[in-house]
Amino acid sequence: MIHLEAFDNATGELVATTDVTIPVSTEMHCTDCHGSWENILFSHEDEDGFDPNDQPIFCGNCHAQSVLGMPGNPEAKSLSFRIHDTHAGVVGPPNSITSCYKCHPGTSTDCLRGTMAEDYGMVCQDCHGTMYDVAQSIEDGREPWFDEPSCGECHGADHAEPQGELFRLSKGHGDLFCSACHGSPHAIYPTREENDNLQSIALQGHAGTLSDCSVCHAVTPSGEGPHGITAQPPDDLMGDANGDDAINVLDVIMVVNIILTGGEFKDDPVSSARLEIRGNQVKFNSDGNVAGIQIQFSGHGEIIPNLSDGWEFMQGENSAIFYSMNGSSLESSNLFEFTNDLQIQSGIAGDWNGKGVEINLTSLPKEFGLFKPFPNPFNPATTISYAISQNSHVSLTVFNLAGKEIAKLFDSVQNEGYFSLIWNPDGIASGTYFV
Repeated sequence: MIHLEAFDNATGELVATTDVTIPVSTEMHCTDCHGSWENILFSHEDEDGFDPNDQPIFCGNCHAQSVLGMPGNPEAKSLSFRIHDTHAGVVGPPNSITSCYKCHPGTSTDCLRGTMAEDYGMVCQDCHGTMYDVAQSIEDGREPWFDEPSCGECHGADHAEPQGELFRLSKGHGDLFCSACHGSPHAIYPTREENDNLQSIALQGHAGTLSDCSVCHAVTPSGEGPHGITAQPPDDLMGDANGDDAINVLDVIMVVNIILTGGEFKDDPVSSARLEIRGNQVKFNSDGNVAGIQIQFSGHGEIIPNLSDGWEFMQGENSAIFYSMNGSSLESSNLFEFTNDLQIQSGIAGDWNGKGVEINLTSLPKEFGLFKPFPNPFNPATTISYAISQNSHVSLTVFNLAGKEIAKLFDSVQNEGYFSLIWNPDGIASGTYFV
């Protein structure tokens, strides 16, 4: 495992760090079976023109190694062919991973340690075949290290490497290497090696393929992503752009702001907002620059918006949103009117910084009104309610049947709204009175 740090060339500032496991090993030793390198060399002494004492000797001088660009001697054939052909049926059971581990980084490195082995019980032979199969495929023209099993052979074209490329060299979504999200070819995430999973855990909070779009994207993209998959974030919070575990108009505001300004914060934030409901007419007021509004309602009815140019509106089954698409403000406080028995329950308003406040709902009367006292008859007190449709001087007086003033309950200026007071006629005889 290595710790990587990335610095800005211009400023020298540390911009990113990561811990990652590099799939390398020095565990492969032919001497485990052959005793020494000399034993291997001297087993070639009968070959014409080969002198085991003329050292140093590199296998690729005779046996082609395409991965190193060494053509070798065609009569000697490639090293991959000779190794697999010579050891087929000699080293361990043909369909056992222990046979492969005799040479390939093996029991300590645990070469095949990813999800294919851990979750699906696969072994080397499931993809590559037995040692005899490997040798025969080379004999039939396969170029080792370059013509290897493809993901697409099992997973289909949507999950295949680009034509003619190995997985470890393949790039896909966003020009990223496939291994950046999936891991190394034989250690596909998640693996049973703890260090392999560190990067995934650090970036998305859990082991496995990097599948959380927010690792790279500030806002979850719409449409198809890697392998034609459409993003489905946890808990169905697909639209939670601001990460507050709720989907509402604040997320719409954030997306629009990112598109228009790159997410630049604006002055004039909102700290309070109010909806005034008068009959079927609704006014909106706030102390800052509002970018969007959402209301929750019950009942059935149609909302008819009155919006400035650049504002959009959508109504759902029990909610509606109003939002700016061009950065403009509301020009009129008359936000909308509605039909039928729609009842507004709550609302939020958001500014261009993505901050939301709960809307204070105020119901206002369309006209003056004096309602029946309750209870009536009463003993000893009753509640008298009334409505004022505009700021006015209010006088509330009680008279008897003869028209004589019995009590002055209220005599002052009041703002528009609904009001009530309690009349307790202590010391007044029982009878009929007018308010």
